Amino acid sequence: MITGNLRDIDYYRSVIPYTAEISAFVQRNELPAVGEWLQISDSLRVIRLQDYNRTSDLLETHRKNYDLHVTLKGVDVMRSCQGFDRTTQTMNYDADKDYALYAGVPDAVTKLHANEFAFILPHEPHRNEFGEEGTEKLVFKILV
Repeated sequence: MITGNLRDIDYYRSVIPYTAEISAFVQRNELPAVGEWLQISDSLRVIRLQDYNRTSDLLETHRKNYDLHVTLKGVDVMRSCQGFDRTTQTMNYDADKDYALYAGVPDAVTKLHANEFAFILPHEPHRNEFGEEGTEKLVFKILV
C-alpha cells in the first residue's frame, strides 16, 4: 500500500496510473451520488462511500483492478496484510465482481484524513473502517 496526500499524487505517476485524471476529477468536485459507480474512462471508475464496512472483519483482494481510496472528509482507517501468512480465504475469487475475501489479522493500520489517499495493489489483502461519523471517501477502480 502506498499512502500520501492528494496534492502530491502526481509524484507517484510512474507507479499509480491516471494520476492526472484522478486529480482533475476530484478538483472538479463533480462527485457521483453516494453508492453509485461513475465510469470515467474504459480503465477508470469511481464510487462515493459513507459508513461502508464499519463492522466487517473480512479483508478483500482484487486481480483486475488497483484500488485508490481518497478520503474527502473525516477519518478512514485502512487495514492491510503483508502477504497471506495470517489469512484464511473465506470466499473464492469472483471474476465478475473482481474480489476474494479473507479472514485474518491485519499487519498494518493506517489512518487517512481528508485529502489523503491509499493506493492498493492487486492481491493485497485490505479493508477499511470509517473512523468517525460523517466520514466520506471516493474509491477509484483502476484497470490493471
